[in-house]
Amino acid sequence: MDYQAAQARFEQACTEMTHSATREAGTKVMLEFRSTQNVLPLCKHIFETTQRDDVRFHVVTAIKEVAAREYALHPKAEIHGLRDWLLEYVVGKYELLPPYVRNSTLSTVAVIVKRGWLEESGPDKEAFFGRILGLLNGEITHRQTGVSLLSYMLDEFSSDRSSAVGLPYDFHIKSRRSFEEGELRHIFRILVQIIQHTLQAGPKIDNPPEFDFFTMSVAAMEKILGWDFVKPCDNALQGRFERRQHIRDYLITADFPISWREFIVRPDIIDMFFQLHHTMEEHDRLSDHTRQCLIHLAGLHGSVFCSANANGLLVEDQDGQRGYVAHFLKAFLKPLSRFLSTTTFDPDSGYGPELIGITSMAKRVLQNFPLTVTGAVPEFLPFLNELGKLTVTCSRNTVGDSEEFCTEAADELLDLWAGLSKDRTQVADSESSFRSVSCISLVRQIEDYMHEQTALRTTGATPGLTFDLATLMTFLTSVAYHVFDTYVDSRLELAKLSVEDEVDNMKDEYLYEDQLLAVALIGRVEPGKSIAKLQQLITDRMARLHEAFAGNQEQASQIPILLEHIHWLSLLSGHLLADSGRGEKPEIPRTLRGLSLHSGIDADPVVTLAMTLFKFLKLVSVEPDSPQFALCSPLVSETLLWFVERWTETYLFLDSREAASPSLVRAFGRQQGGEHVLDFILTMVQKTFVLWHGETDVLIQVVNLLNAFSRNTEVRNALLVSETFQGMISFFLDNLSRLPADVHSPLIENIATIATHATSADVRSRYFTGLSNAIEKRLLGILNHPQFLQIYQLPENIESVMSTMEMYGGLALAADESNTKEIFATISKYFDAFIKLLEVYRNVTEVEKYILLVFANLIRCQSFEELTPADCQKLYAAVFELLKTYAKNEVGKTRVLQAEREEELYEDVSCILELLAQLMASQYEGLAWSDILVKRKNKATVDVADVIFYGVNVVIPLITDQMLQFPELCKDYISLVSNLVRYFPDKLSCLPSELLSSLVRSLEFGMHNAISEVARSAFEAVTALALFGWDEQANSGISPEFLHPYLDRLLQQTLEMFLFRDFDSGLMESAGEALFGLALSRGDQYNTLTQHLISQQSQPHFARRLSDALQTLNTAIAETAQTPGAAERLRIARVEGFIGGPSAAWFSRYRERLEAFLMDVRGFLRVK
Repeated sequence: MDYQAAQARFEQACTEMTHSATREAGTKVMLEFRSTQNVLPLCKHIFETTQRDDVRFHVVTAIKEVAAREYALHPKAEIHGLRDWLLEYVVGKYELLPPYVRNSTLSTVAVIVKRGWLEESGPDKEAFFGRILGLLNGEITHRQTGVSLLSYMLDEFSSDRSSAVGLPYDFHIKSRRSFEEGELRHIFRILVQIIQHTLQAGPKIDNPPEFDFFTMSVAAMEKILGWDFVKPCDNALQGRFERRQHIRDYLITADFPISWREFIVRPDIIDMFFQLHHTMEEHDRLSDHTRQCLIHLAGLHGSVFCSANANGLLVEDQDGQRGYVAHFLKAFLKPLSRFLSTTTFDPDSGYGPELIGITSMAKRVLQNFPLTVTGAVPEFLPFLNELGKLTVTCSRNTVGDSEEFCTEAADELLDLWAGLSKDRTQVADSESSFRSVSCISLVRQIEDYMHEQTALRTTGATPGLTFDLATLMTFLTSVAYHVFDTYVDSRLELAKLSVEDEVDNMKDEYLYEDQLLAVALIGRVEPGKSIAKLQQLITDRMARLHEAFAGNQEQASQIPILLEHIHWLSLLSGHLLADSGRGEKPEIPRTLRGLSLHSGIDADPVVTLAMTLFKFLKLVSVEPDSPQFALCSPLVSETLLWFVERWTETYLFLDSREAASPSLVRAFGRQQGGEHVLDFILTMVQKTFVLWHGETDVLIQVVNLLNAFSRNTEVRNALLVSETFQGMISFFLDNLSRLPADVHSPLIENIATIATHATSADVRSRYFTGLSNAIEKRLLGILNHPQFLQIYQLPENIESVMSTMEMYGGLALAADESNTKEIFATISKYFDAFIKLLEVYRNVTEVEKYILLVFANLIRCQSFEELTPADCQKLYAAVFELLKTYAKNEVGKTRVLQAEREEELYEDVSCILELLAQLMASQYEGLAWSDILVKRKNKATVDVADVIFYGVNVVIPLITDQMLQFPELCKDYISLVSNLVRYFPDKLSCLPSELLSSLVRSLEFGMHNAISEVARSAFEAVTALALFGWDEQANSGISPEFLHPYLDRLLQQTLEMFLFRDFDSGLMESAGEALFGLALSRGDQYNTLTQHLISQQSQPHFARRLSDALQTLNTAIAETAQTPGAAERLRIARVEGFIGGPSAAWFSRYRERLEAFLMDVRGFLRVK
């Protein structure tokens, strides 16, 4: 080989890569160069002789890849020589090499070390580490090289920073485990000695090389303290090649094995890092590393805190944990107190990282150590006291220029205190999703601890460690209220500022949901004081608003701030008094129930606070023509109605069986004050409608309140006999034209849902008649307008049509088995009119969508068993005409919309997909294949199968890859394809070949989709399709040949996903069943593919291993298929899309063998 010519070409390629016009050509040369056989000598020649640093960088990158790939083709001495030569090159020219070349070279050395790790002898490893130790004891550039090399070795052996050089997953795991068991501890000791020596001698801050060396040492230590150790469960099936690029290292707590106990569970290690952090706090880069080290130490956990018992089993060592926590908190209190006393929270002071670091350390301690450990430590209460001060300080500083970091820290600290305050009955499961679920409740731990101690005493045993529970609870109570009090004051201060700020589109109850939930839990620790605080503030604001309404100019000038305060005080009160009703009916919070029980019947603060907010709602529900209207805010009315909605689900119509106090039952019980409260609420709702009929958000909140009423049987029954409610509904229906369009569908749905449960036929009929008449009036007003065809494109007419269709869509959503006939009769009367409107508005996608939604909602919610055959025929005929009209509309149609609203562009397509999928499911879901065939043979005038296939031919050509990027549309499409394959596999041959190819490609897309629901649905469809092919062959001896190429493609994709790609193990069941069905249906192709896989293995022992594993798996497939009764079960699975479910014993042998097969072979087939 002509080295000079090759070098010239390589250098030319490096030049080409710097210019966009020639970059592709340069990259091609680089790839060809790396694939050249025996190229390492040439690489070394270029590296040594070139005068260009960029060429050195590219050639050493090539060395990294080639050395890893061709390692086994070169003698060990040659590889060692290359490794040592690269290292010595950096040592000799450290200061002359630019950092990017130096770092890339040392990274290559680390890769070569890792590549030979499992083959190297102990003496070889010792010799290499001896060379690194020699560097670390040498002059400064040698030390810098040594510690940098150690850092790159840590990267290469880590779980997420190793280089992609074509090594199997098995190799990465085994090398990492070996490294952890030996050299990782050695490196830790080396770095500890470096840090200790530097601290004793004094860091040479004014000597840049020395300081750089020290910083690199601490950075390497940070990597070890945040190490992700190989777990027993790490295997080729579960493991992935991951790079957590967007996750800060300190978010990963340190789970260390028992073998590290003597190295890391040491007071001097804790002291060393706290001393180091204090010494280096003025140096941002180094202090960032020391801070992360301390956060890792705060979260230290795992078997490192265990010891072996007499039987050799690991048991938790709480004494060791207490000693560690005691020393950590003692050391931590100093910087925490110093931060509180010296920090000015000036934005220019750079306090932010330290604040977030302190918060993270505190959180790790409280998350990782139980109360039986922390509570027995003398430093625990002083630590909580300082933490309380920090929380209060951060809350106060959320107002002003320092708010960015203080807000982040305050959120974390509120979450932490909420976790400490929460007990097992305070938060409904549905609302436990906010961040504090990760914190273990202090109250709960106290209860568990007391139960344990009591149990010990009953057995005659001596209780273990005890501590002052009363003091702890008293302290927690006082701090909790102080935190709550400060948060409320700070929030009201922020409210003043928000009056002048731009309005955020996201509502406060959602934007600040985590904060509000947390502060509510904290406030419930001392409920009496917390409610009194809110009561005093609300009473004050109400008095000031009264004065403003009466003409007091001073108070009138403060109206914007007053209204913002009322808004926030309503939110805080709602969260304090009640939990969300998402899910089961929420109970009265435990501490509030206790407060109410111990209060006088006429002096219950829980009752008083709610009644005060009701009075506030009445105060702001003024007449629209009154002078006070100008001083009111739709936001305040909306928030007060939000409070009523949240409060209603817990307190309205209480009875003594719900452990409510006499005062609560008297004020809000079903037979007592509850009737008056409900009547008052309805009156206020109607007044709010009159006042804010043009405000969409307010009216949506009205609808949400009606929805809450509809879910409460007692309240719903009371509404149906309430004259006030009847009058309100009549008022709503008479004024539909004044309502914003967004309200129409949910309002009609909720009214219909409530009316459905009327026990009186007359009441029920009256409501449904009123509903249908009100909607029909609007529809007929549109259709019968004499100039409709001249004015139909005017914006107001388009809006009117859409809102009317929304009403019919809302009515359809209310359908169930008890009201199907009424709702179907109301809607079906105008099927022809809807289709005519679809034709008229063929160029208005929004109108199309709402018309299609009427049919989609009707099909989804109707109970077809309640419809007559004539009704069904009427529906099928209408859907057929609807699809024909839609298809005609789509001819030559161009979709143009702004990029930020792109998903809305395809909403009509999504409606068609849902309509067809629901139509199929409504007819065939739950039926056996034989019953489906019988039903399909009994054709009526309009055959539903013809309707479905006509729709499929219309919609599938419209689907593009771009559309499938939208999650909801993708789910609808895969659902349709899945139903099509399950219920009509025999009719797929009737589809045009392009259409069938598109359908199968969509299944491939779905199999690899990141949304588990989509992927699972796709695999179920593949299973159904494969079993159809198998069953046809088994029954008639004739295999559906038109499916063979598609099944072969799906088989190949499934195998590749299992063997080579990142795989969501949650899909193991559905994907495994798809592979089983494909292997049965396409046995010859399955054998061809697997034999090809074996032949592709470059190493004989891998080929033998794969062959043996496949033989075992194939035996399991054959034996499972021959299990008695298997054929019948598989025929059932043709329609259901799944074979056995996780509990099917007959299928378990295959599942076990498949998992064992994947764990065996994925490790060496998948490479990085």
